[in-house]
Amino acid sequence: MLNYSLKPFTPPPSPISMGVELLQLGGALQISFCLKGAVDSLKLPQPVENPERREGLFHHTCLELFIQKGNDQYLEFNFSFTGDWCVFYFDGYRKKSMNPITLDSTLFELRHISHSPCEASLKVNIPVKKIDFLGAGESTLGLSAVLEHPFNILSYWALVHNSTKPDFHQASSFIAKL
Repeated sequence: MLNYSLKPFTPPPSPISMGVELLQLGGALQISFCLKGAVDSLKLPQPVENPERREGLFHHTCLELFIQKGNDQYLEFNFSFTGDWCVFYFDGYRKKSMNPITLDSTLFELRHISHSPCEASLKVNIPVKKIDFLGAGESTLGLSAVLEHPFNILSYWALVHNSTKPDFHQASSFIAKL
C-alpha cells in the first residue's frame, strides 16, 4: 500500500488536507481519495442515481488520476462525487488520441462515495488488464484534484506542481509508481 499527500497550488480558503492511497490487489489498482478538514466548506455534490460520462468535470470538484507506462501515451480519469466520470486517452502532452479505443465505464469500478462535514472519500478500482493498451513496463501515476469552494473559487491539488500555473498533464508530475 502506498500513501500520498496532495499539495495545493495556492493555499485553499479553508483548512483541508487531501490524501490518496494506492493498492495493487490481485489484477486491480485500488485508488482511495480522502479529504479531511473543513469539507463542509467545499461544494461537494450528492451522488446521482445514474452516473454517466461527463466532460468538464474539472470546472467543479473533481478527483483525477493519470496513468502512463514508459511512453508518451497516458490516460486521464476524472471522477466527481456525483458518480459522474470521464476518461481521456492522450498520445502525448495534451494531445488527445485519435485511436478508436473504447473509453467507457468498463475501464474502472466506482466502489464508494461518501462525505460528511469533516471527511469525504471516493474509491475506485481499475482492472490492470483493461489498460494494457498503454504498453508494458512500470506505471507512473499523476494524482490530482480540483476542489470547488464558495464563490466558485477553485483550488488545484497535486503530488507536485512543476509550473507557474496548475498543470496536471506534465509527465514530470507523474511521480507515483506501481
